[in-house]
Amino acid sequence: MSEAAHKPIRVLFVEHFGVGGLAHYGHSLCQALAERGVKISFLTASDYELADLPRSFRLLNRLPLWNPHAPDAHRHRGLARRLEQVGKGIRYLWALCLSLVTIWRERPDIVHISEMKFPPDLLLFLLPGHSRVVHTCHNVQRFSDAPTGDIVRTCCLWYYAQSQMYRRCNGIIFHAIENLQEFRRTFGFEPACWAIIPHGEYDLFAPSQDTPMAEARRALGLEGGGPIILFFGMLRRYKGLDVLLEAIACLRQSVPEVRLLVAGAPGRDIDVQALYADVQRLGIEESVTWHVGYIPHEKVHLYFRACDVVALPYRKAYESGVLKIAQALGKPVVVTDTGGLASAVERGRAGVIVPPEDSEALAQALEDLLSDPVLAESLAERGQVLARTAFGWAGVAERTEQFYREVLETTCAY
Repeated sequence: MSEAAHKPIRVLFVEHFGVGGLAHYGHSLCQALAERGVKISFLTASDYELADLPRSFRLLNRLPLWNPHAPDAHRHRGLARRLEQVGKGIRYLWALCLSLVTIWRERPDIVHISEMKFPPDLLLFLLPGHSRVVHTCHNVQRFSDAPTGDIVRTCCLWYYAQSQMYRRCNGIIFHAIENLQEFRRTFGFEPACWAIIPHGEYDLFAPSQDTPMAEARRALGLEGGGPIILFFGMLRRYKGLDVLLEAIACLRQSVPEVRLLVAGAPGRDIDVQALYADVQRLGIEESVTWHVGYIPHEKVHLYFRACDVVALPYRKAYESGVLKIAQALGKPVVVTDTGGLASAVERGRAGVIVPPEDSEALAQALEDLLSDPVLAESLAERGQVLARTAFGWAGVAERTEQFYREVLETTCAY
């Protein structure tokens, strides 16, 4: 084996905001890579959410950014909103400059970037020098923040910026073959260097001591009995919560005691008041409990322990951290057949699959799981097996390090 194959790789992993699913992904991947001997640093926001957790990687939490999930993130309107946006734009450009300076000073072998949040991020993909850029393609196309219209951003600026970003990557990681196929259809070219590496599991949220369901429900203020279906994560239009509300209305006809627990912070594309109105229109006010706001990582496990089934009624998705939490914590899931979700539940062996935007099929799938505990348990157990094996971080990190070495050994020109 060559000397280069034994030499530790120096990696700078960049995740600007340091909160939410991408920060959790970055923390878990960096920790697993560090345990393999990769010299990895994690560049993120100064208010990094997981700063108190033990780690083996080097943390560079120095970017002056805000928490996009904060409850007051979208409270302003009119001129105040414009001024807020200008202020955030200045802070983001300053953080981008700090990122470029950090890359120049660190001179890593690999700069690993997990998402393009704004068009100026294209600067991170135009690096001079010897550093190679690897991008984890969590979302082939960025989802729209608009409350109406297309689910993904279709404006020419975003399409151009994303296309240029992908063309300038030295390597791209996809979580599922379905996402690579959509990439080819959307952008019309084949990445020269790519790999299919699954999203890792999230036992990051599993406490050292298990919490019984009854105790978790008491901690969350969920009084009374009846099965609970969980919708978890940031409230976004593409996630199909409105479809799930329709399904709950259907499900109540056969399971009148069913309850839906909605937990997550709203995005700009969601009108929470309109969702409340939908609940009233459907006559299911007593069946829906709202925990609207960002859920701190130390409380995440309570929501999954408290529920019977986790629903992911997404109109469109590529992968889901929520699914990985459910699998790690042993909960049965219902997912829609979009992106890599069906593959992540082994086409039905580890979860029930329904078509997107089909509330009747979703209601039937939820009823099947609630009425058949044996089926629900078998699907949950298979999900946990996948979390420990196919989606275990040790294997994900091994494949990622191998891909780093392939990228370093290849010109990867388009």
